[in-house]
Amino acid sequence: QRMFTAVNSNVTDVSFFLPGTSTAATTSAFGLIFTDVEIFGGTKLEFFDENNVLLYNRNAWVAGNQGLTFLGAVADAGERISRVRITAGANTITANGKLGNPNDDVVVMDDFLYAEPISQSIPEPSTFVLLTLGLLGGFTLRRTHS
Repeated sequence: QRMFTAVNSNVTDVSFFLPGTSTAATTSAFGLIFTDVEIFGGTKLEFFDENNVLLYNRNAWVAGNQGLTFLGAVADAGERISRVRITAGANTITANGKLGNPNDDVVVMDDFLYAEPISQSIPEPSTFVLLTLGLLGGFTLRRTHS
């Protein structure tokens, strides 16, 4: 079983890059599963665009001791997600595996899900532009071979 948490912090920032590169990218969807959310308001996701403007934030639902909670969002109005800030409860785990505060609950993460990151530096051509270029190329090719 593999769980994730930040060390010495309850905050994790997730930034997106083109696969196999250091080229910044954005995505249209992100979600994850939290384990052990017992207190409402202490665990949340914040979604930011490429200008670091907050797009959306949401608190995770309480699932109880060792329960699972899914939290995520889809940018369905053309927004692009550049960074997600994950706040996982109020407690921390130190580098030696001990709790930062033995009285607070520990929330950990599992199963990150996201849409394929795409680069913002190369705009995607529209279908109409591609169709027009294809027709012009076919017409030109046919004309030169006639």
